[in-house]
Amino acid sequence: MEMVSAISSATPPPERMTYIFLGSNNPDTLPAYTWEGFWAGGDNIMPDLNADGFDDLIFYGYPQWQVHLGGTGISPAPTFLMNFASGCSWDFATGLGDINHDGYNDMEVIDPGCDNLWGTMCIYLGHPWLNPNPAFTIQGRDLPLNLIGINSAVGLGDVNGDHIADFAIGAFNSNFDGFRGRCVILSGDTSLRAEVSEHRPELPHDVAVTIFPNPFNSNTTIALDLPLSVRRASIEIFNLLGQVVHRVDVAVTSSHVDYHYDGKSTNVPLSTGLYFVRVVAGNVQTTTKMMILR
Repeated sequence: MEMVSAISSATPPPERMTYIFLGSNNPDTLPAYTWEGFWAGGDNIMPDLNADGFDDLIFYGYPQWQVHLGGTGISPAPTFLMNFASGCSWDFATGLGDINHDGYNDMEVIDPGCDNLWGTMCIYLGHPWLNPNPAFTIQGRDLPLNLIGINSAVGLGDVNGDHIADFAIGAFNSNFDGFRGRCVILSGDTSLRAEVSEHRPELPHDVAVTIFPNPFNSNTTIALDLPLSVRRASIEIFNLLGQVVHRVDVAVTSSHVDYHYDGKSTNVPLSTGLYFVRVVAGNVQTTTKMMILR
């Protein structure tokens, strides 16, 4: 994601606005994207959480964080929603680097107002499919911090020479230090992993199309499994003469999309016979057969 700035107003929703400016050899003052109702700042540009070669973007849009994975374009529809496990609202997100040394950058979300103002931090581990639930949660009043409020966090890189990224948690006050502030450094840990039960199948790299039922009389579902980088896909239905009898553009918000097709809704009612469904998603396309029985 070739992004140089993400700026948000400080007004409450729905007036809250985010402007995205893309890098260019001929920069101008016009934003490439303008999204209402979301909050994003410079800290919300994440260093490539799923190791696909593009930086990623995290938006706050009440009541959940929205993850937009980078690619050749940015869709207003999020790739998935993240859950903030503390049950509080939100504050900010920061990239930590690869704190569990698995080849994927990790991140945290902090709310200093949670936990009776001791603060809460949720850690999310990078992965090709990115689990929307945090790997673990740290409360400011509990171990390992033990009554050191959580106000900020930052990735440090490898500060102790074990080749694993470390990170720091900062507090602007504490009941025991007269509001002088504290900083705690936590070492990276290769044992940090998502639970096995949370693993999902690897996301597809090609386009797969399933039609069910097939044959059908009037209605069917065209199911698409798409690469995660795809933002839009087109579905075209051809007759045996090669004529397009139906076409639709589909917004892609996840790797699996179900398009419910009503054969009677086309301009020209389709008769019994064999048809071909072509799906184009990015630079990839595939064609499959579809049978209508009247």
